Amino acid sequence: MNEVRRFFLVASMLNFLLLSSCTQQGSKTYANGDKYAGELSCGKPNGHGTMTSPDGSIYEGEFKDGEPNGKGTYTSANGGRYAGEMKYGKPEGRGILTFADGSKYAGEFKDGLQDGKGTFTHPDGKKDVGMWKEGKMLY
Repeated sequence: MNEVRRFFLVASMLNFLLLSSCTQQGSKTYANGDKYAGELSCGKPNGHGTMTSPDGSIYEGEFKDGEPNGKGTYTSANGGRYAGEMKYGKPEGRGILTFADGSKYAGEFKDGLQDGKGTFTHPDGKKDVGMWKEGKMLY
């Protein structure tokens, strides 16, 4: 039994050393013109960072395995903005989506779309409160 424990202890230590030797602050420019600055792990965005696209859109927040994952803010070139939770590069969980015309949705997201309880506020201040499914208000 001691040999098994020793094996797992050594394997855990090696894994930690390998991963920590890859972790660093840095920047990276991609072939499509995107630029990343922040924490990198083995060459991929991992941790807190900022990704800027050539069109002027910016994501600042948490990354995991090269994708926006965790809390962050995405601001599009046209003035739209999303602040909230992300998963695999898409809004997931709670967030606020503000459109360029001033309208906004505050609530739950699933797979990048409004899904669950939420409130849509029109530019004139009128509010629609209800349940959403796949980006559409149900009631």
